[in-house]
Amino acid sequence: MTRARVVTGEGPTLVTSRVRAPANARARVCATVTAISLGAMGACGDDQAFDLGIAYLTSATARRTAMEGSLAGVENRYARLRRERYATGDAGDWERLPVWNPRVAALRPPTLDATLRVGGTSPFLREPLSLYVSAEAQAGAATALRDLGEAAFFRYPAQLLPSDAVLAAADLSRYGLWRDDTHGWGGLVQAEMSDGSARLALTCATCHATSRQGILVPGLGNSTFDLGGWLADTVERVQATSVAGDLLVDTAPWRAWGAGRVDVATVDGHLPVKLPDLRPVRWLTHLHYEADVAQQSIASLAVRLETLLITSHGQGLRPPHEVALALATYVWSLADTLPPLAIEGAAEVGAAAFRATCAGCHAGPEMTGPPVDAARAGTDTTAAFDPERGTGRYRVPSLRGVAARGALMHDGSISGLPSLLDPARLVGGTLVPGHPFGLDLDHVTRAALLNYLER
Repeated sequence: MTRARVVTGEGPTLVTSRVRAPANARARVCATVTAISLGAMGACGDDQAFDLGIAYLTSATARRTAMEGSLAGVENRYARLRRERYATGDAGDWERLPVWNPRVAALRPPTLDATLRVGGTSPFLREPLSLYVSAEAQAGAATALRDLGEAAFFRYPAQLLPSDAVLAAADLSRYGLWRDDTHGWGGLVQAEMSDGSARLALTCATCHATSRQGILVPGLGNSTFDLGGWLADTVERVQATSVAGDLLVDTAPWRAWGAGRVDVATVDGHLPVKLPDLRPVRWLTHLHYEADVAQQSIASLAVRLETLLITSHGQGLRPPHEVALALATYVWSLADTLPPLAIEGAAEVGAAAFRATCAGCHAGPEMTGPPVDAARAGTDTTAAFDPERGTGRYRVPSLRGVAARGALMHDGSISGLPSLLDPARLVGGTLVPGHPFGLDLDHVTRAALLNYLER
């Protein structure tokens, strides 16, 4: 029997619900494992694999264990904050925060046919979309979790924009936001606040979906989205009319991000990284470019997404656990959208070059592996040793679907696969050091390797 409760407080309207799991919940979580093809991460015969999802939903101890294990002994600010605040049982526990599941409305034509000022009562919430958490999702049913996760990916407010932000239809292209008939414009939503006003918010899809030839590709980092420019324009517009003597914010670091990059780690925004491709996440051993989160299970990814949403909202609210697990389920399912591996016989020279040059790190059918020391990668090491998330290492990305990503490396410093394999980038005025693998191949073999990776 489902029981729902509504909590209201400062800020948003907070809605959550709880349900007693049915006797066959264990079988349903096993169905989840089967539905999203866990592969090497586990199978239905593995108790750990199908117990972790339901344990995350029902046990604070299990959530704490998943969080601790995912930090893998790393000591940095990211790890310390989560150890201090996540599932601790004390007064500062994030679990005590109000649960937020607001009514939202996706922006879609003709919503944005004129300038929209964020804040104040919104005329565009006439048909709000609620993220209803069903009993099936609460019990761990595969289809319900994935469907909820897809809805949350495009609708859950991941980051509220400044209340002074304005947006006009022309800004959609100016700031590189995508447009889709089904999901609206740029994954942007208006979230209803407790006073009836609406705040414009980014969703996961704003940064992690891209339109290619008119087709929206969920999970692929949005290489055209200029969030830094949008934030800088907003703040500078406010500062232009501010009272003399007000503290002015330096917007230069935000502008320096450029399209497709964002800094979510530092206070002053000096360390932007490329918006990652989420489609291969299921296969990665570690999360974040700095490899400071070990991905041990779907529960560890759910914890990572839950704590991300908590910190992005100023540690003032949290998403329902069901939404976090559903997002993890959906993100893992995106691996099934990647192109299949090439048949080696059809590209023998390129496949052989890959095995000799790349497979030491990018191994197996997932084309990934454990983290490597930053010095071995040879790229800029600033992020690897940053006190917020640094580990001295970088994760090894999966190369499945790499051709669609555009700029490569953690900071987007290499423009794409052709540049990555071009030895000219190590000389002259176009110097882009790092990742020297494959640069010593002859022209014909290098072209075959490029063709193999671009499939």
